[in-house]
Amino acid sequence: MPARHSNTSIKAPLNDQNSGKNYQNSQVHLFIAPLYMAALTMLIVIAVIWTFELSEKQRFEQQIRTDVIKQLSTIRTKLEGGLNARLFLMRGLTAYISTYPEITQAEFAKIAKAVLEQQSGIHSLNLLRGTTMTHVYPLENNKTKIGVNVMTMRLLRSIIQQTIDTRKSVMTGPIELAEGKKVFISFTPIFVTQSANHPKTYWGQGIIIINQDSLFEEAGLFESNNSLQYALRGRNGADRTGGVFFGEAKVFQQHPVSQSVSLPNESWRLAALPANGWPTRAPISNWLWIIGSMLALMMGILVFTVVNEPVQLQEAVNKATGELQDAYKKIQRLEQQKYDQLVEHNHTLEAKVTERTRELSQTLDHLKVTQAELIHSEKMAALGQLVAGVAHEINTPLGAIRSSVENIAIFSAQTLEQLPVFFQWLSEKNRLDFFTLLVKIINQKKALLSSKERRKLRKNLVSQLEKQHIQNAADIADTLVEIGIYENTETLLPLLKDPNISTILNTAYQLAALKKSAQTIAMASERAAKVIVALKKFSHYDYAGRKVFANITEGIETVLTLYHSQLKQGIEIIKNYAPLPLVPCYPDELNQVWTNLVHNALQAMNNKGTLTIEISQQNDQAVISITDSGIGIPDDIKPKIFEAFFTTKPAGEGSGLGLDIVKKIIDKHEGTMTVESFPGQTIFTVWLPI
Repeated sequence: MPARHSNTSIKAPLNDQNSGKNYQNSQVHLFIAPLYMAALTMLIVIAVIWTFELSEKQRFEQQIRTDVIKQLSTIRTKLEGGLNARLFLMRGLTAYISTYPEITQAEFAKIAKAVLEQQSGIHSLNLLRGTTMTHVYPLENNKTKIGVNVMTMRLLRSIIQQTIDTRKSVMTGPIELAEGKKVFISFTPIFVTQSANHPKTYWGQGIIIINQDSLFEEAGLFESNNSLQYALRGRNGADRTGGVFFGEAKVFQQHPVSQSVSLPNESWRLAALPANGWPTRAPISNWLWIIGSMLALMMGILVFTVVNEPVQLQEAVNKATGELQDAYKKIQRLEQQKYDQLVEHNHTLEAKVTERTRELSQTLDHLKVTQAELIHSEKMAALGQLVAGVAHEINTPLGAIRSSVENIAIFSAQTLEQLPVFFQWLSEKNRLDFFTLLVKIINQKKALLSSKERRKLRKNLVSQLEKQHIQNAADIADTLVEIGIYENTETLLPLLKDPNISTILNTAYQLAALKKSAQTIAMASERAAKVIVALKKFSHYDYAGRKVFANITEGIETVLTLYHSQLKQGIEIIKNYAPLPLVPCYPDELNQVWTNLVHNALQAMNNKGTLTIEISQQNDQAVISITDSGIGIPDDIKPKIFEAFFTTKPAGEGSGLGLDIVKKIIDKHEGTMTVESFPGQTIFTVWLPI
């Protein structure tokens, strides 16, 4: 290069050589300055592109992670739902056994078959009496299991002891069976109450064996179109170390998205990441660098040209600088827009996740409560059937209160501020008569009048007013009947003859409406409170398991209050209540009895007919009979109505456990129950010891 040559020629002796060297040096300096400025400009442009590309990469990574969270939440929800659906069936079965511990293999097989028909993916159901296998379904290929003492198995020994100590279910697995299938095994302890005065004692275990592949396939872990890698690890009854039992362990080492899968007494950790790993570049990174490199090169050339020709290209420099600033601002705006969109998307997703988590949490809490006892679960099912009616019973008085409050607000805004002017406008005599009218309005006890009664009262008032030669007698009579003044109107005749009687009566009508609104609020509040108290009593559940002295009549009235919206449409209720002393009982369970019997009666009558409830005392027995005028129970199915899972209702409308539970509750109270039925009348009679 000339610059290198000039640097090597500094020792030349001639003046012209020195001059040439100086010229060459000046040329080099003139060349270096624009080159330096061009290079600096290119670096600045590249830095801007690098910053924008980094921001886009972060946004893209966040978007990918958000999609992974969404898909993972769906998988986790399905996984928890599949597990809980199967485990809930076992809890229902163990609750049934707690009530009826002397279950035979045939009865167990019948119930287990019904359970397996409702839910797929269950390998088998088993019962331990103490620690010995006594019941198995399906029995085929499993007969050798009967009589096996599981305490001889070291792995299961600690699990059995843990369920007995904690009285909670424990699930272990996956375990590979002899036939090669991998399964999860859940152990649920069963405790029974020998009598009311003795605590619950250990009966045995309910065991449900769940196919791993069916569970995972149902959750979507095996779908061929999955774009994610999944892995599962966690603690349970057998695996306390939290090893990976599905997927590859390396998934947990690559910064995955993970969520907790709730299990009985333990949890799993579900992790996921994209099948090809987390992206290292944004989709538009290549285009950004191509465009950025071209822009940097163009800007370098432009700056070089501008700096090399400062005078001629000053205008071009200013223009290019403006364009560069505009481009930078556009990039900034684009980056800000992308960022704002990402923030908004994150907020929306967080809100949806929070709402979904709240819903799932509420559902899980509800499941935990309903799983406590089968009786309480059936009671909540009955309560669910009443929700619409109870909501209507509460919304009706609330609507009346809201309407009355609006009327009071309108009165306050329109009439109250004009009262002083109105009273000044009245003459002294009319003022006294007006106050007399107000006293009558306040003191009168307004009865509900039918349309026929109102027409009769209006006709009499019109006749009286016309005899007194009062103008607009019909309009005045309408207003007086509306505010409840239709008797002893002689003292009001001077006021009624006033030429401005329409204005006076209108003000009195508005004041009467104020009183009517207050009365409406009081009546509606009392009605809503009555429904809420009944609902509170009905939904209460006593976990103590001890008998208390309770009012049987009050419990029946609580149930009738909750069924009020269904009873008032087409049901005539006949109540024959004799005084009863307080009865030692489990009041929450008896409320379930009355609920089932009333509900069955309404369905038998198709919600139209006569419902008769009689309460009496015979010797040392409380006798409660519930009679409906329905179609009756055919003789061929009458012996089966108290059997578990027997129902005549369409699929999905009944579990077949209602009357079975009723019978067991009565037996638990050492009482008896009879049924008499023929077309047009069915009578259920309950006898309880006092």
